[in-house]
Amino acid sequence: MRPLTNAVPQRPDISDRPPPAPGHLGTHDNTVIRIPAGPQGPLDTTAPGPDESEIAVVVPLDGAVVLAVDGVERMLPEGAFAILDGRCPCTITSPYGCDPAVLRLPRTLLTEPDEVLRRAVGRVLPADRGTAALVVPAAVSLCRTPAPAPPLLDRMTHHLADLVSTLLAELDEPPQAGPETALMSDIRWYVNCRLGDPGLSPETIAAAHYVSVRYLHKLFEGRGMTLGRWIQLRRLQECRRELGRPGSPPPKVGAVAQRWGFVNSGHFSRTFRAAFGMSPRDWREARTAASRSHRP
Repeated sequence: MRPLTNAVPQRPDISDRPPPAPGHLGTHDNTVIRIPAGPQGPLDTTAPGPDESEIAVVVPLDGAVVLAVDGVERMLPEGAFAILDGRCPCTITSPYGCDPAVLRLPRTLLTEPDEVLRRAVGRVLPADRGTAALVVPAAVSLCRTPAPAPPLLDRMTHHLADLVSTLLAELDEPPQAGPETALMSDIRWYVNCRLGDPGLSPETIAAAHYVSVRYLHKLFEGRGMTLGRWIQLRRLQECRRELGRPGSPPPKVGAVAQRWGFVNSGHFSRTFRAAFGMSPRDWREARTAASRSHRP
C-alpha cells in the first residue's frame, strides 16, 4: 500500500514543489489540492482490484480551508474535517495559508455502502464528539508518522478506515428523540458485540432488552432494513473487512465466516456474492493484490 498522506506540516518554498501527477491528489502552489474527475476513479485510475476508487479525509492543520464539491463551496475550519469521494470533482483551497492534511485510502476498505458515503461527502464534520473525535487524531498521527514501514502503514490505514466506516454509520442514523434513541443505541451495541454468536436472534435480543419481539421489529421500521437483514449485513461487512486485511498467510474463508456467526459456508458464499458482487475468495485475493500494489 502506497503512503496515504499529502500533508504539509511545514510550508516549503513554492518553487521547490512539483505539480501533482495526473489522476492523483497533490498540492500545487501550496494552496490547491485538486481531485480531477474521471470515469475510472479519479484519485487512482490505474490501481488494480475491485472498486479501487479512493476517498480522502481532509483535516485543516492550522486554520481554515475552502472545499468545493460539485460546485458547492463550504468553509472547513480548524477543529473540523471532511470526507471526500474521489469520484466527485472537488477542490481544496487555502486562501489563508492553512496547511491541510489529506489522507487517501481505497474505498474498498470501508464497510458502508456507496449511498451512505454519498450522503456524508463534503459535509463539515465537527471533531469534538463521538467517533468523529477519534478520526482527526488518527488522521493527524498517520500523516505525521515519518515513513512508516509497509506493515505498520497497512495497520494504521485499516484502523483509520474502521473509524471512518463507524462514523459513516453514525452519520446515517435518522434523527430520533426520546427513550427509543437510547434503546436503539443499546441494541446496536449489543448486536455488534455478539455478531459471532450464531444463536443471536430477535428473540434473544428482545429478551436482553426487556421488550417484545414485535416492538423490537417496530423499532427497525422506517430504517429501510429489517433487523434480520441488518444483522446479516453487519456480519458480511466484518467478514469482508477481515478478508481484506493484509497479512501472511491470508485468512481462511471458512474460518472467517464461522468467526462472524455463519454456520453454513455455502450460504455465506452466496450472501457475500449477492451483497458485494464477488465470492469471498475472489475478494480476498483481489484485496491482497491491491495491498501489494499500493506499497512503495
